[in-house]
Amino acid sequence: MYHPKETSQALVNEDPGMSFPSCSSSYVIVFSIVLALSGGAYAQSDICSQGVVYTTDAGRQVTFIEAAPEGASIGDKRIGQKDILDESGDKIGVFRWIATVIQMGEGDSKPVYAVDKFYEFEDGILFGRSLDNVKSPVGDTSQVSIVSGRTSIHGGVGKYAGASGTKRHERDAETGRFTYHFDVACK
Repeated sequence: MYHPKETSQALVNEDPGMSFPSCSSSYVIVFSIVLALSGGAYAQSDICSQGVVYTTDAGRQVTFIEAAPEGASIGDKRIGQKDILDESGDKIGVFRWIATVIQMGEGDSKPVYAVDKFYEFEDGILFGRSLDNVKSPVGDTSQVSIVSGRTSIHGGVGKYAGASGTKRHERDAETGRFTYHFDVACK
């Protein structure tokens, strides 16, 4: 059985020359906690080149962390995860994110988040980053608020060490299913 915590540690130990994107120690702590709480066996993935995977809201978990001052403000965070699926619906990984408010919306516009993204598969983890303009209010974790977007892929561990490229996604309005299109060069 695949255990993300053990696999992630093994990947770190196998590649001592790898580098992580810059992030604060709180991100590392939060990501480590999320990683330690998850588990499960994954089917094989092949994201290198032009891979396509899917997600749904089933099993989606999101937590809101409010920064000072009280109320919606820059620094507030949304931390979450959901399963990554292949075309037949089999779990092949977990998508995790840490979204930090970097700009408050004005009037009817909503906040802008800087989002660190982690795409974890049996054979490694891809790192991504994006700026997302979110439709839902800052503290609302009950709804999916991103309809489409792009993410830069800037590294990883395991099979994805040194990976670079992009991921774009769109959400099917009828089914709620997201399609993730990876265009990634792996070394």
